Amino acid sequence: MAPIALVLAQNISGAFMAIGLRKLATIVPKAQFQVLAAVFVCMYVLTLPVVLAMGNIHLAALTEHWFLLALAGVTLTLNPVFFYMGLRYMDAAMGSLMATVNIIVAILGAVWLLDERLAVQQVLGAAVVVGAIVYALSVRLSKKQRKHWTWGAGFTLLSGVFLAISMIIQKYLLGFMSGESFVVWGWGMQTALAVLLALTFRRSHFKDIFHKRALPHLIGTGLSKAATAGGFIASLIFFRSLSLAIVLAGLRPLFVSFLGALILKEHEFLQRKIAASVIAGMGVALMFLNV
Repeated sequence: MAPIALVLAQNISGAFMAIGLRKLATIVPKAQFQVLAAVFVCMYVLTLPVVLAMGNIHLAALTEHWFLLALAGVTLTLNPVFFYMGLRYMDAAMGSLMATVNIIVAILGAVWLLDERLAVQQVLGAAVVVGAIVYALSVRLSKKQRKHWTWGAGFTLLSGVFLAISMIIQKYLLGFMSGESFVVWGWGMQTALAVLLALTFRRSHFKDIFHKRALPHLIGTGLSKAATAGGFIASLIFFRSLSLAIVLAGLRPLFVSFLGALILKEHEFLQRKIAASVIAGMGVALMFLNV
């Protein structure tokens, strides 16, 4: 039951994060850098005391692997920047579905760079999940919708690629340092970079994110970000496989579909989303056979 509980918790928190970002993208569409800086600061401030209390943090992890830590910080910061921009053009569920290109990129990277291997049933399960996503996206659109989805797809695909690259780096670094060290140094670099971007680009929009309409969503998204990021690190350590961890994390859009309909009233193509959820659930069951 522990693997299932971990995956469910991570995907539910990730779904709430996507819903929060979608809402913020409609309230303050031009404040993506400021929103993400606030979310990263919230994540770091909430997590740091817990990690410091656990100990097992080593300065050598920073001095020996500073370049890869910085690279992970850059890619993990660019990931939500492009995802946020994509959510300006398509709803939360479809944006999350498009971003799951990270499944394919991360699996290929794990096999090529980390010498990982997937069992046959896990490969088949991943294929079923990806097939469900393709089915959900194969819908008829108006000319205006198609234009919006083209922009949204481009941004969210870039987001997924950056996320996959960052996950490969994270998995590699966790072979040389403790999870606590990675959180302190790696997440610290991510947060510093996010704040730097927010101070460099459109800094005047800082006032927008603290408006009474945006602030509750900002706090909720920050809490969800902390839970999602911590859950992914835990899944990497628990499953000891980037390929499996990223495929399981790719189930997030299925939760986003239901929460988007419930919270954001995004009912368009809902039946197709539900059908895709059922198909993807079968793929997950297949992947969990020997976990």
